[in-house]
Amino acid sequence: MNFSAAVATFFLITIACTGCALPSASKQADDGMPGSYLGLVNYADADTVRAWQEQSTEFVIIDVRTVDEFREDGHAPGAVIRSYYRGEKRAENINFLRAITSRFDAGQRLLLLCASGTRATQAAWELGEKQGFSDVYVFPGGYEGADKKGYMRGDGWKAAGLPVIFPLGEPDERENPNQ
Repeated sequence: MNFSAAVATFFLITIACTGCALPSASKQADDGMPGSYLGLVNYADADTVRAWQEQSTEFVIIDVRTVDEFREDGHAPGAVIRSYYRGEKRAENINFLRAITSRFDAGQRLLLLCASGTRATQAAWELGEKQGFSDVYVFPGGYEGADKKGYMRGDGWKAAGLPVIFPLGEPDERENPNQ
């Protein structure tokens, strides 16, 4: 076998083996979630959330963004705010797990939201791995979804057309102090 054929064979075998090792599609999101969590957390997209609502499935939406993000950018109706980070430097909130475990049962269905899906994915993994929560889901793409400050975030909660509450008024109706 010549060198070119050996290299081609190597790459074909590598590609085939890599494809066999991927986690099941029901457990992974195709939206750039941190690779180290693929297959370790559950994702619930807009269709799943709508089905839960239509079937009156009980679930709690936990928004793990900061309080400022929750207030300024709006939030899902009925969402409970439990910040995964604290302060402006985005340090991990050491009280996060305690705040969740003191209010919710490990078997309760929880849907976690953050801006892009990253914090919610980390939080979901911690709840499952460290606290034994078994019915935790992450909304892929997070709350923001499409463009925010120039960053594309995929098909988030708002981009999917799911309901949003703006406690400070609609963004385009707010007073802009810079004008």
